[in-house]
Amino acid sequence: MDAYAHRYANHLLGNDTAAATMEMTLQGATLRFNCATTIALAGADMNAMLSGPDGKRALENWRPHAIQAGDTVRFSGIAGAGLRTYLAVGGGIDTAEYLGSRATFTLGNFGGHGGRALRNGDVLKLHAAQALPAATGVARAPAYSHAWDIAVHYGPHGAPDFFTDDDIAMFFGTDWEVHFNSSRTGVRLIGPKPRWARSDGGEAGLHPSNIHDNAYAIGSIDFTGDMPVILGPDGPSLGGFVCPAVIVSADLWKIGQLKAGDKVRFIRVSAQQAVTMRTALESTFDTVDQPNGSPLVAPVVTVEGEQAAAIMAKHL
Repeated sequence: MDAYAHRYANHLLGNDTAAATMEMTLQGATLRFNCATTIALAGADMNAMLSGPDGKRALENWRPHAIQAGDTVRFSGIAGAGLRTYLAVGGGIDTAEYLGSRATFTLGNFGGHGGRALRNGDVLKLHAAQALPAATGVARAPAYSHAWDIAVHYGPHGAPDFFTDDDIAMFFGTDWEVHFNSSRTGVRLIGPKPRWARSDGGEAGLHPSNIHDNAYAIGSIDFTGDMPVILGPDGPSLGGFVCPAVIVSADLWKIGQLKAGDKVRFIRVSAQQAVTMRTALESTFDTVDQPNGSPLVAPVVTVEGEQAAAIMAKHL
């Protein structure tokens, strides 16, 4: 769900980008290590605590940490903003590739560890790391919040064919609230209802949000009736509802950290602004050692890219 935190946890250890990590949502695990390794934590803070022969110590996020055989790492619930925490190990968790991925797709019962969420008593094997870094790296951590600005491309279904101009102004001018009934499939949003530019969907259905089935991109904001839903990585690949906007690739990671009650405001950016944001995001993987985990610097953009710069400055 948060590909940035997943990638950076691997990056801190010198792992391949596609190495399997552990994703923990809202509540963390208790893990006992039967061998020495190095781990890295990224994402939301779950108050990780290491217990071993040398006593107890807290483990910071966005850093690698040396682990000895017999050590136990315990995570509590989320502390503060964000929803998901990622744990990487040197060399990666040993899971087989399925359809080109090591991820778990729980709805389909395949991938990952047995095609399901981890259970008490599961044993995970680890790949041998070729060369582990010293546990001194510091990532430039993104700033998590309870109020998120998320950059989007406008379209493909907008005004005047499906929505009114006022509907689109409302869409971009609203602080949407994250619904408690959200998941990897989709993040539901609470807010005002559109007035719509038509009375129904014609041949596609009775509601004006209905259209003939079309392809969905990950990160599409899909109006299922009057409620917008951000389609996640486990969401449908096609369907019959209008999508007035799609999240740009540089901001897709944010949907993995949206928690019930958080506020979301969508910011319209151009294709060039989206490219600038993507370039700035990728540049954060060029190095590990940064002073004090300072927030990422906004990209240099033109005057018309000020909104994109503001988004990057706020969260990255």
